[in-house]
Amino acid sequence: MNPEPIRVPTKTAAFALVLATFATSCATSVTDIPYSDVELTRRIVDVTTGHAIPNAMVVFKWNQSEGDIGHGSRTFCVRVEMLHADSDGRYRVPSWSGRGPMIAVIYKPGYTRIDNTEATRKGIDMMTRSQKKGQERIRELERIYAPLNCPREEDRKLARLYAGLFEEANSHMHSPADAMAVERALYIYETAEFGDVEADRRARERQERRSTQRR
Repeated sequence: MNPEPIRVPTKTAAFALVLATFATSCATSVTDIPYSDVELTRRIVDVTTGHAIPNAMVVFKWNQSEGDIGHGSRTFCVRVEMLHADSDGRYRVPSWSGRGPMIAVIYKPGYTRIDNTEATRKGIDMMTRSQKKGQERIRELERIYAPLNCPREEDRKLARLYAGLFEEANSHMHSPADAMAVERALYIYETAEFGDVEADRRARERQERRSTQRR
């Protein structure tokens, strides 16, 4: 997949901001699934209608903790998997080395995930159609593609997710501030798809084209 260049409004911030990540963004909440060597099945439904939400992307993340005396402990990502819910909104929860994952992201264009502890315990994930437009929706999407802090070889598995988030954010772009957020979304996608070096090259080329167009 090779998204079209962003149509950036006349004023933009410095290119350094383009390459900034979302370390200060609020990461999307995760759902802990009990450790098990049995693959479980869950279902995604619309909180308003109760109908199934098909084809949503679901990202699973496995963390590992380590520490030593005097230095505390740290937790880091060691593996991710992504799959799509089926036509009835159902998806399997994979097991890896006998461990269940966290559900780090559930995404479908135009929808927002709803926290509902009771439903989650019953194997149901709630979503609703987002009422946000423009900058508000872009900010909502930013919280989804905030870095999961996974190794490069794992993060590349999420390229299709990042591409979808970029495309939706791009459709809501109206202002220079929006354009910078959308550029960051594109950079995150291209980093996962092509690697840091190629993503940097493409970002610089877009910046140079924008500079030329403003002259």
